Formats: sequence, C-alpha cells, structure tokens
Amino acid sequence: MIEIDEYAIISISDDRLEHKDAIDMRAGFKKATGISFVEGLTADIEALKKEFGIRRIWPEAKYGEVGVWFSMLNICKYSVENNKTVLALEDDATIYVDNLKTALTFPLSETPDDADAFSVIVPDNQMVLGNIEWLNKAAGLGITHGDIAPTYKIPNAHSVCRAYQGYCLVGMIYTPKGALKILDLVRTYGLTTPADCWLFEMNDSNDLDIYTLVPSHHPLIGINWTNQEKTTVHDTGRISDANL
Repeated sequence: MIEIDEYAIISISDDRLEHKDAIDMRAGFKKATGISFVEGLTADIEALKKEFGIRRIWPEAKYGEVGVWFSMLNICKYSVENNKTVLALEDDATIYVDNLKTALTFPLSETPDDADAFSVIVPDNQMVLGNIEWLNKAAGLGITHGDIAPTYKIPNAHSVCRAYQGYCLVGMIYTPKGALKILDLVRTYGLTTPADCWLFEMNDSNDLDIYTLVPSHHPLIGINWTNQEKTTVHDTGRISDANL
C-alpha cells in the first residue's frame, strides 16, 4: 500500500498558469514546498553532478533532458530528507477526474508494500507495445489487448500491476525508500538515458519495483501538449557540445 503525503508540479517557468491551477484544483493532496526544479539550459551541471555524486552523463544528453533528471533527483532528495511519499506531476499533465486523491485510493491500497514508485499514466502507444510484448512472452495463452500476462500480475489485485511501459514521468509517485534507491543507483550507474527510460529500465532489471494501473483501468491523467507548444526538453542542444 502507498499513501501519498504531498504532490508537486514540475515546472521551470511561469507559463501555463491556468493549466497548473487546474491541476491544483483536482489533485486533492497537500502541495509540497521547497523542491527546486532545474532548467537544464541555465543550470550549473558540473555542480549538480558533484552534489549527487554522478560521474557520467550519456554523450547524446540534451540540456532539457538533464534538467528533467536533476529535477527528479531533487524530488527524490526531498522525499528522503522529509520521509514523504511524493506525487510528481509534470506541468503538461491533465487530470481527468474531479479528485485524483479519491480516484487513487483503491489502486494504491492494492499496491504492494515493496513499491519504490508508481506511474499514474501509461502512454497509449505503450499499452499497445506492452501487450504485443506480452503476447510474445505468453505465446499460446490467448492474451489480448487489456489483459495482463502472468509476469506482470499481482496476486489478488484488480487495478494495479507491475509497470511495463518504457517511458513517461508525467505522473510519478516516489516513496522514500524508492527515492533512496534511485539516489544510490545514479551514483553507481550514472545518467545513461533520459530519466523516464532509465527508471523503467531499472524496473525491468529488478533494481527498482515500479507499479502502475492495469491496461483496462480508465485513465486518470493524460498529457496536455501540442506540436504548437515549445518544449525545453527535446528541442535543446546536447551538453556534450559544450565539452561537459
């Protein structure tokens, strides 16, 4: 079981105020204060690497991706230091339900106690890819879209399963023990891929235990982003070009 203590909106600008207000209205949790979010383009990356004991950042990393990384690590640091389970919502998250706290009550009650993190959203294309993967793993079992392969099932749970997606941090819950694991793992492995891909790779390798909603569960949050909006994550230059 997970109990969320606080939530935070990951944002590096004063844009999208109306959208962030809408998140605040529907979250239902106490809002965290004192968490710093990192703008990769202006951050002192070398100082941040030293602070978190990171020796390596993958060569193709973009400034925006590194900003996401250190924002996540700041959330983990806050979680550990304050012994709080934190729901982190990116500022492009859209909450589909009137009260997210109420909607998460049952799924989180079914979540195993060993949970390090919980992804509140699975992108649509990951649901399809995940189920294709399940079909390959469980050939002959007649698994169809929306079903759960035995590998991902949790005994006696109806709304949650082990995470199967490959990316997306739009809505992620971090427990203190999971946050501590993440901080330890980055010191060991460094930043080897974008933060979301890295987290789910660690889940696949059983270094982390991450859970999510089953594919058949109605979505609780989505992504509010269009091609007309600019992003400082994917459209920024590579930090290797600055010889860092």
